[in-house]
This record gives sequence, structure tokens and C-alpha cells, in this order.
Amino acid sequence: MLGGLWTFVALHGAFGLIGFMLRQFELARSVQLRPYNAIAFSAPIAVFVSVFLIYPLGQSGWFFAPSFGVAAIFRFILFFQGFHNWTLNPFHMMGVAGVLGAALLCAIHGATVENTLFEDGDGANTFRAFNPTQAEETYSMVTANRFWSQIFGVAFSNKRWLHFFMLFVPVTGLWMSALGVVGLALNLRAYDFVSQEIRAAEDPEFETFYTKNILLNEALAGRDQETTGFAWWAGNARLINLSGKLLGAHVAHAGLIVFWAGAMNLFEVAHFVPEKPMYEQGLILLPHLATLGWGVGPGGEVIDTFPYFVSGVLHLISSAVLGFGGIYHALLGPETLEESFPFFGYVWKDRNKMTTILGIHLILLGIGAFLLVFKALYFGGVYDTWAPGGGDVRKITNLTLSPSVIFGYLLKSPFGGEGWIVSVDDLEDIIGGHVWLGSICILGGIWHILTKPFAWARRALVWSGEAYLSYSLGALSVFGFIACCFVWFNNTAYPSEFYGPTGPEASQAQAFTFLVRDQRLGANVGSAQGPTGLGKYLMRSPTGEVIFGGETMRFWDLRAPWLEPLRGPNGLDLSRLKKDIQPWQERRSAEYMTHAPLGSLNSVGGVATEINAVNYVSPRSWLATSHFVLGFFLFVGHLWHAGRARAAAAGFEKGIDRDFEPVLSMTPLN
Repeated sequence: MLGGLWTFVALHGAFGLIGFMLRQFELARSVQLRPYNAIAFSAPIAVFVSVFLIYPLGQSGWFFAPSFGVAAIFRFILFFQGFHNWTLNPFHMMGVAGVLGAALLCAIHGATVENTLFEDGDGANTFRAFNPTQAEETYSMVTANRFWSQIFGVAFSNKRWLHFFMLFVPVTGLWMSALGVVGLALNLRAYDFVSQEIRAAEDPEFETFYTKNILLNEALAGRDQETTGFAWWAGNARLINLSGKLLGAHVAHAGLIVFWAGAMNLFEVAHFVPEKPMYEQGLILLPHLATLGWGVGPGGEVIDTFPYFVSGVLHLISSAVLGFGGIYHALLGPETLEESFPFFGYVWKDRNKMTTILGIHLILLGIGAFLLVFKALYFGGVYDTWAPGGGDVRKITNLTLSPSVIFGYLLKSPFGGEGWIVSVDDLEDIIGGHVWLGSICILGGIWHILTKPFAWARRALVWSGEAYLSYSLGALSVFGFIACCFVWFNNTAYPSEFYGPTGPEASQAQAFTFLVRDQRLGANVGSAQGPTGLGKYLMRSPTGEVIFGGETMRFWDLRAPWLEPLRGPNGLDLSRLKKDIQPWQERRSAEYMTHAPLGSLNSVGGVATEINAVNYVSPRSWLATSHFVLGFFLFVGHLWHAGRARAAAAGFEKGIDRDFEPVLSMTPLN
């Protein structure tokens, strides 16, 4: 016996260490340091957690953890070496190389700086040649560089890269060691260099991982090709009938998703520069938080980044809880839930149970929709890009609940100025839509819990796990395509202050900027003629309104908060253009003109896009493209799994019988 349940209690120290690391991160942020200290501190935490938590979990017992104390640690080391041949494990070798390499680097670094001092500081007689706050360096990087170039043939010429390398070597080594322990925890024995083959050759009774492909830990049985019909790379297909293990896979997956959100959130906070707009900094998460009204003030200016930091930390903590639950259910929990927790158990063909689960999911989605409603109505409000004077955070007071307005969006054409639901340009409509959506989801969820599927539904639908997967992928695909259009065209749900202008908005902004410039130079913008004979600055749309001239005429149905105040009953109002243009409108349009979400070598819609020396990818381009690509692949997955599910339901599965494959009868190519 090595450890015991009290090891689990002692493990709560890991939370202290993690808290200390996050405190370093927070302090680094407050004094505007890079957060590398916290990153370095993550390495010993990883080793600690892998040895004291993940290894005993993988071995299904706290008794496989090391106890504390010198003798107990030595006992654990002897066991670990005897059982896993850890010293020959490549991951352990990387750890040793990292720690010893770091020691060598530290010695070299200290000696080199000491050797290249050319001026003593105040404390030279006490061996303190530096003052921590001295302004000028008193050692010669150039000399050091020449010295090591002569000896090694290569040397660091960049101090930041040199110090990063000194951080990188031990941290990577420790992380690799932790990774190796995780592998051993799960009995992935490929790196156990015990000469088991030799013993197997001598002793026919001796079975090894190599000869029999048996996992030493019985808890991991039942997931191989023999017992499930699926190879390891088919992933969760092996768990189709193991509801407990499938739960573990899904909870762990949720943990990964939430971890990404938290880690990326903190990454964006650490890199955030308040002086620059969000869309210039490649941010995709902070704009969402800002749109919800957190940390921003008038004009979309960020006044407090602390709420963003809190959001990241909350997601990280949640991901740890989900990750622990995922590991528990994947490794230690019951294989199936039907016996011990019948409420959570299920059989894929049980139509009534499936619609009950659907109902529960719908209720949760409805609650999610209402969370946005409550935030907008009661908890500080949300950011409204249409607020007077260039946008502000406000509480929504006058919800749109009229069904003709809300469902009218669904009946609009998706083309041109109609734009289906993507055309929504009023926060009252967006929040009112969420009230309707949340209510429908919750009522629909209650309906599905209380009722059984009708006969036509039982006949029309395929009732199997793979069929449900295909339905889900189809729905997600539709969401992806809608989100793509929404983030590309809509500047109310996705305010341009945070996401950058839309394509049409940047184009119209350019026309507006040059109208302002030339009007100041004396041009009569109402009557000036362009090269095509149409108005140079202003012209008429197909329906008679006054619109901007030039190539941007194709975007004449754009609505944007910086432009609408200049419209009258018949389109752009000439007298307002001459007398009412405010400085904030000029500034904003000039900014938007130079930040089009378009990557083209010449111009699109009249907007010059690739300006020299500007390295810029709009979050709109990034989010629209990624959601289109994700939507497309989800749609392909939907077709694939739908086809397989229908084939299985019809009693056959398409595929080639490998024994009679045509290629086997053909002449070899050589």
C-alpha cells in the first residue's frame, strides 16, 4: 500500500497552488507585466497533479498515490520504476533534460553576465554589481554574443528570446514528464522498456501488452474492437451502449470547451491594449463580453477590464469541475447508469425517454435565452450601438413582444434590403425575440416531457443513437450558417465598435469620408457629376431615395448608427449633410473606412483594403469564415451519419466486403 484516501485530502493543496498561480497572473496584469511567471509556475503544478491525482485515478485507487514523507516517496519511486521502467520512458527523459538543461543554462547565463560587466554598480564590493532599478545596462551583450559565437558557432542576439528559452526548457520538460505520468496512469504501456518480449519467448504462459494487447487495468476493458465492433479511432462509437462512460466523454468534452473559453478569455485580457479598438487586436471573445454591457461605457470605450478577467477565471474553474467529472465518469464511475441511476439511464430505441431528454434540453436552452433577457432588463443592461451620440450601455425598457413584428422577420426575404432575421437593427426586437424564443423552448420542453411521440413521428423518424447525432449535426450546421450571415452583415447584435465595420459599412464610410473632405474643399456635393454621368457624391437609388454615389451604391440599404441621423424622409438629407455632420461621425467613418473586413489586393465596393504596413484581420472576417466552414463540415457530418443511420435502420450497411475487393484481383502497379 503506497498512499490512501488522505492523499486525496492532501491534494486540496493543488487548489492553493493553482490559486497562487492565478494570483501571479492577476498581479502581472495589474502592474502590466507579461504573465510568464504564472505560466512557469504551471509546470510544477502539472507534475504534482499528474502524480498525486491523475495516476491514482487511472489506476482506480488512491492507494497508488505516493504518501508524503521521505520514506513514502522513495517507496513510490521504487514501485513506479519497477512497474513502469520510468527511467527509460522518453517523457521522463525529456523532463530530466529540461531540468538539467535549465540548470546548465542558468549557470552559463549567470557566468556570462558576470564576465561581461564593464562598469561596477554601487554595491560592487558586496558582489552586487547591479541595481535592480538602474536605467542603463552595465554589461555587454555584444561581447557575450561574440564569445559564445566563437565557442558554439551560435549565440543568442536577442535578450528576450534568450530569457524565453531559459523559461521554455524546464517548463516544457516538466510538462512532458507530467504527460508521461498521465500515459502511465492510463496504462498506455508502449514506453515500458521492460524486456517483456524476451520473457514471453521463454515462457508461453506469460502474457504481455505486446503479445495479447491487453490493458493491465481491467477498468479500461470493453472498449476494444473485439467487444464493441469499433476500433479506437472511432472514439465514442465504442461507448454507444455504455451510458456511464459516454457521459464521461461528454462531460470531459464540455470541460475542454469551457477550458478553451476561459483560457482564450484570459489570453485576450492579457494582450488587451485599451488605447486600440478591439477589432484591431484580433479579439473574438472580449467583443462578446463587451456587447453584453460588461466593462464598457459611452462610445464602446473599455473602462474596466476586471469583468473580463473574472469571466475567464470563472470559466477556468468551471472547466476544472467538468474535467474532474469527465475523468471520474470515464475511469471510475459506473459503466452504465440504468441500474444505479434509472432517471439518467436510457436505451436509444426508447422513444418516450428520448423525447423526455429532448424536452429537458429545450428547457435548458430556454433558460439560456432568458438569461440574456434578464441581463438586458435588470442586471446592468446591454450595449446599444444605436444609443444617441455613438452608442452606450443601457437597460432595455420597452420590449417588442408583438408576434407580428417578431415573426415578421422570419417571413422576410433573405435577399437585398429584406435580409430575413439578419436584418434586425433594434435591441428591443432582439431582446423581445429572446423572450419569445425562451418561452417557446420552455413550453416545448414541458410538452415533450409530458407527451409520447405521435404515430406519424414514430414512423417518420429513425430512432437510434446515430440518427440523433445526425439530427444534432444538422441543427448545428444551420446555426453555423445563420451565425456566419449574422456576424458578417449585422451591426446591432455585433456592434461595429467591437467587431469592426461590416463590408457595406466600410464602403459607405469611405464615400462619406470623401464627401466630408471635398465639401470642406468647396465641392457642391449635391450636384457634382462622377465619371459615369451619375452623381459623384450623391445619387438616387432604384426606389428614389438619395444615396451615396460611386461604387458604394451597391450597399445603399446599409443602416449604421453614425449615418442614420443624416437621413431624412427621402434618403440622405442634403441640408443635414451640409450643416449637421458631427465630429464623432467623421472620426468613426474614417476609422471604419480603413478597417474593412475584406482581404483583397485592390478594392472591394470601392474600399482600398490591403493598406501597406497595416496588418489587420477583422474579427468579422474570422468569425464569418470560421462559422461558415464549421457549418459546412457539420452539414457533411449530418449527411454522413444520416446515411449510416438510415442504412442501419433498413437492415443493411453499405461497404465493400474486404475479401472480394476489386483491387485485389488487379495487377500490382510495379
